[in-house]
Amino acid sequence: MIRAEDLRRERRMEINSPVEIVVQDAHLAGHCSNLSGNGMGVMLDEPLAEGTQVQVKIEGGMDRLPPFMADAVVIRCEAKDPGFEVGLSFSN
Repeated sequence: MIRAEDLRRERRMEINSPVEIVVQDAHLAGHCSNLSGNGMGVMLDEPLAEGTQVQVKIEGGMDRLPPFMADAVVIRCEAKDPGFEVGLSFSN
């Protein structure tokens, strides 16, 4: 199991990409701000509770890259104007 203090040590890549978050049957549109081998940072219009299981999808680019899809869990959610900054840890 990855410890919380180890998550921040993973190198993060700053990106600027739309992301789709699927929570049970709900599809939420968000914006991915950073991505690492262990997780990602996402801005959403509504909060998600810590521990919530989600699926994430980022469309590929230029019709040559497949979409990025992963299962993740919410590890933090903080109110940020205008919305919520959500930290996700990949489950697999």
